[in-house]
Amino acid sequence: MVKQNPMKLVHKWLTPLISGLGTFLIFLAVASMTHNAEGQNPLVHYHPSEGFKPAQANLTEAVLQMAESLEYHGSPEPYLRHIQKEHARVSKLYEQKTGKALPNHLPPHMTEAYLNKLIENWNLLSKPLGLSEFAKQIGGYMREGIMGTRLSGTLAVQIFNEHQKQVAARMRGDTTKPAGFEQLRIRLQHDLEFGKDTINTDGYETTRRDAVSYASFIDGAFRTKFRAIEAAAKPEKAALIKEVVAGVFLDLGHMVQSELEIAILESALTVK
Repeated sequence: MVKQNPMKLVHKWLTPLISGLGTFLIFLAVASMTHNAEGQNPLVHYHPSEGFKPAQANLTEAVLQMAESLEYHGSPEPYLRHIQKEHARVSKLYEQKTGKALPNHLPPHMTEAYLNKLIENWNLLSKPLGLSEFAKQIGGYMREGIMGTRLSGTLAVQIFNEHQKQVAARMRGDTTKPAGFEQLRIRLQHDLEFGKDTINTDGYETTRRDAVSYASFIDGAFRTKFRAIEAAAKPEKAALIKEVVAGVFLDLGHMVQSELEIAILESALTVK
């Protein structure tokens, strides 16, 4: 029997459940509006007027561009669509250079149909759940957690650099050690202390303190959002909605990983 991806099923069955939430979710649009777009630091790694950069082989730059896109648009759609186009562009280049089809650099569940449904569900939930402001808040925390209070980079940059080297080594065939998004996620969760109820940063160097502090802010924002969802919906529906919201951000992580991989591949294809 074929095993289906649980997030694919979640997105498939979410739409008929949304209508059942009724007015119970309306207050969330107000309760979640704690992020003020005015007074933000200027965008450095994503310029809306210029559009996205081509796939980047620098993981830190790729994550920052994704984060600032979230911070500006309040939606995952622009970045997701950008990476879809980049996959098509690099796939065409790969076929021209090799005469073969490009192997998929996305998880099997992330088909075009799945991404379309993900975006559709995000848009359906955005207004009642206040997801636009939430995404802007998370994007800002991500940016600051990477750049740090001194704007010179935090522990997150070191983690990204090391992961980037591991990905490149695996793609060259120098190692068989896994270097996918799941490995990066586990490293970030451990080193940045995601999920801890209490965090003490006393004695931490600034680069570590900033990264851990903003990871805690992100974790706190998700907990606040999820508590609001739990208060507004019945347990079964609340669990489903929380899974969808969390899944969108995990899928953004998968997309950044895939951007890194196709950028490394493109560099190899165009080297003289």
